[in-house]
Amino acid sequence: LTSRPMDEFIHPDDREATSSTRESITQGNPVRGFQNRYRCRDGSYRWFSWNVHPYAESRQVFAVARDITEQRAAEKAVREREEQQRKLAEQLAGLNNRLLESQAVASVGSCEMNLKTMEVNWTEEIFRIFGKDPTVFEPTFPAFLDLVHAEDRARVKDAFITSVGQQGRFVIDHRIVMPDGSIKTVEERWGVFNDNDGNPVRALGTCQDITARKQ
Repeated sequence: LTSRPMDEFIHPDDREATSSTRESITQGNPVRGFQNRYRCRDGSYRWFSWNVHPYAESRQVFAVARDITEQRAAEKAVREREEQQRKLAEQLAGLNNRLLESQAVASVGSCEMNLKTMEVNWTEEIFRIFGKDPTVFEPTFPAFLDLVHAEDRARVKDAFITSVGQQGRFVIDHRIVMPDGSIKTVEERWGVFNDNDGNPVRALGTCQDITARKQ
């Protein structure tokens, strides 16, 4: 090992950076955390992190190398997972955008209600159907009922309460009152989903503007 030039063991892609770093060391500059790869006896390469301190008076250097091969592999695996997650997020965002666009074309929005917290989520199209600003209006179940025409409100409320805990899909059409006082007719379709213990936990559904069809 000591009879052969050190550069023979350095990975070809790391020789230029190693040479540049060595030149800096010979000028008296210490180095911390410089990384390069060295060939092992079996032909594989392992990563090393170097801390080097030169002593100008004796024309020597004190160097410590730490094997960071596994650390580099772990970091690479993390980067690859993050890249996969980023690509997946982009794909999901693209699918979501296409879903929202198709909902706008069909004038159909989707919603979800957490039956434990009663938290409600609407897609953009439902806000458009009801004429509400998503940055201002909070779509709770009571707030939704307030938008239903007074003559239809009890029927809509009873239909939803009755559906909780039941199997199957449910459909109802009813009128809603717009902010300007005009009337629309919408069709609601939903289903209730239970947890493993049979307790209702969420409701998923759609809302479609069927005013023109009714007319």
